[in-house]
Amino acid sequence: MPIKRRRLRRICCHVRSDVVVTLQGLLTDVIDTFPDYREQPRTGGPWDAWFRRDVAAQLRGVVPKPQGLVVVATTGNGSRAEVPWIGFRRSDSTLSFLKGIYVAFLFPRDRSGVLLSLLQGVGKHLGSRWDSARLANAKKIRSLYPVPTRLSAFNVNLGGIYTTPRAYDKSHICGRRYNRNEIPDEHVLLSDLYAMLDLYDSMDGLLVSCADETSAEGVDQKLSPLRVVQGPPPLNDPDRFSEDVIQDAAEPPIQRARLVAIYQRNKALAGDLKRIRGYRCERCKQQTNWLAKNGKPYVECHHPAFTG
Repeated sequence: MPIKRRRLRRICCHVRSDVVVTLQGLLTDVIDTFPDYREQPRTGGPWDAWFRRDVAAQLRGVVPKPQGLVVVATTGNGSRAEVPWIGFRRSDSTLSFLKGIYVAFLFPRDRSGVLLSLLQGVGKHLGSRWDSARLANAKKIRSLYPVPTRLSAFNVNLGGIYTTPRAYDKSHICGRRYNRNEIPDEHVLLSDLYAMLDLYDSMDGLLVSCADETSAEGVDQKLSPLRVVQGPPPLNDPDRFSEDVIQDAAEPPIQRARLVAIYQRNKALAGDLKRIRGYRCERCKQQTNWLAKNGKPYVECHHPAFTG
């Protein structure tokens, strides 16, 4: 659905100080106007500037702003996202929207409404092999923390056809969906959002990790399931920096000896193998054509697998 020029000009203007901004009005404007990723596959237009800058700024005024609440609105990085979203996180408990848990408004691809969601960070872990881990993780979190009845929408479908929106479906923990023609009044919207932020705050110190386990050779990767681990006490915990803890931290660290066994590489065998295979990379199947100072060909590791 193309955006009308007059409406786009109106919403892209900076909000005047005498205009009352409401959460209901912001959500309705976003639903009605966000571009289709197929018609405008790249970001950077006036709508994206309005959404990233003005909507995020206006929400900071609508939503209570306790210390450390970060509000971000995004439409994708370069390539337009199927599902734009507005995220809320605490800077002292959720370091990034890619990891941990945060609160978000997700806008389905078909513009049918908006979803208020408690979401697990998706990061780079995309694909069906992670879906079961995300669903199990969401179920485990719901068993640890009581979810208010108003936020009991557990199964969602944002209508995405690519991996990231489908990962949002599986990463969703709880929430509430509002249809476009049935968006409630301001009081209900803010009450739901406050209840979601309270639930999110109760998880302070909860660490949701999502990691790859790499073999010793750095080649074969085994995907580990998402893990819910109880982290350290929150920063506002009076026992976190008690006198006992400070005294223990002042003690000198204990030194320990560790014996490590390593494999000694057979350089002659490695050189013969490289020559037999024509100095061709086993991963990308391409010949490097690298020459040493003496003019002889060589090949070295150029696909590092970072483990930390």
